[in-house]
Amino acid sequence: MFAGNRFGAGSLARGNGGDKGPMPRTEDGARRAAERARDRGPMIEAGVKDLADTIAEVKSRAQCNGRVGVVGLCYGGPFAILGPARLGCDAGVSIRPAPAGRCGS
Repeated sequence: MFAGNRFGAGSLARGNGGDKGPMPRTEDGARRAAERARDRGPMIEAGVKDLADTIAEVKSRAQCNGRVGVVGLCYGGPFAILGPARLGCDAGVSIRPAPAGRCGS
């Protein structure tokens, strides 16, 4: 129901240049791999704030029964874990999550 209204926190996967899988064994591949391996903690913290705003918006809608769940795939996986842990979501499903890194407790 809410997907049709385009509710959703921003995707951290955007802007990764479409990189998928192992990087080529070239200088450019090594640079791209190092970029992908950087600490994502600050980005995840910003995403948690976006998720909190999204949850508040969804809960304010008449169509919402007051319960909210989070589904996260790959880079969204940490949000499916942190949503229930930090933001009081009722459920979270993390599908093949990327490592959260040091994003606090």
